[in-house]
Amino acid sequence: MSIAHTPNFNSLSPDEQVRVLTQLGLGWAPLPGTDQWWVHPDRLGHVDAGPKKGRETECVAALASIALANPDDESTRRLIALGRDAGGVRTPEFHAALVEWVRERLVRALPIPDSLHREWSPKL
Repeated sequence: MSIAHTPNFNSLSPDEQVRVLTQLGLGWAPLPGTDQWWVHPDRLGHVDAGPKKGRETECVAALASIALANPDDESTRRLIALGRDAGGVRTPEFHAALVEWVRERLVRALPIPDSLHREWSPKL
């Protein structure tokens, strides 16, 4: 299999980056020049995430910014609604939805706001 030469990996869209990394047969890789990771969906194991302590409002604002930039992003809009509900970002419902949201963003090589802690482990 041959992969076309890409002069600047960072200039590719996230979908194209994922395509190239998948073609390379990698299970996971850091994205150059960022603190982001890409993880092949079959190789993604345990994921945990949550707002960093004291940064809950910043977390919801970052989610709102992502939703504004991507109007079709239903999972982000759902997270915002859960974060603004009575229990806010500390409810089990928000946590479960956030973990799935982080999982999706790792697989799609999309940025995750700095106001969120996220931990993941690969399936070996």
